[in-house]
Amino acid sequence: MSGPKRQLTCACCGSDAGKWHQHFNQDTGYGVCARCRDWIQARGMDPGEFRQTYGKPGVNYEAKQVQHFGRLFTVLAEFPEQNVAAVNRYCEQYPGAAVLVVGGGWAILADVSDTGVPVKETK
Repeated sequence: MSGPKRQLTCACCGSDAGKWHQHFNQDTGYGVCARCRDWIQARGMDPGEFRQTYGKPGVNYEAKQVQHFGRLFTVLAEFPEQNVAAVNRYCEQYPGAAVLVVGGGWAILADVSDTGVPVKETK
């Protein structure tokens, strides 16, 4: 994490990327917006490469979240569930990353210290 939070422009589409900490691997004032984050990840960019390029979710760009057991967790990375080797490489490269859930074809990783935020039920 470098410097204070600042308003960023998306390096992909030029739209507003939110107010986040500048990632060292991006030109000053640039980051990635949520729409481009989803688009890039859906096209199959390796999650480790994505993190090296754009930084850490919730720090350098808007984090994707997943609900699990009534709590919201910040997603660090997602891998096809059969790609165990890639999950292991990511966890070795980024200490603190841990598997949150495996299912629906995906292995979803979160920070080991992320206890999740309770989801408020609407009636």
